[in-house]
Amino acid sequence: MLIAERVRIEDNNEVDNLEFELHGTVSNLTPTTFTLTSSGGLAVEVTYSGPVAGLTNGSRVEVKGTASDPTNASTRIVATRISFE
Repeated sequence: MLIAERVRIEDNNEVDNLEFELHGTVSNLTPTTFTLTSSGGLAVEVTYSGPVAGLTNGSRVEVKGTASDPTNASTRIVATRISFE
């Protein structure tokens, strides 16, 4: 189950595409996935393509992305942007 700490809708395009912005700490890093854990303990699996320079376990990041399967609440987030905090 995914429980939001905060919800902010910026525009209708983001709602239509189910875009998310998540903040947290990286763990379980592989070449294409990692777990992002928020300060509140929420853990989400994130998939990404290609290397991200400097990304390591313990990195604090912001991830923007979309749900890989919007009909499944336990789905992965497919990152469209990863930036360091």
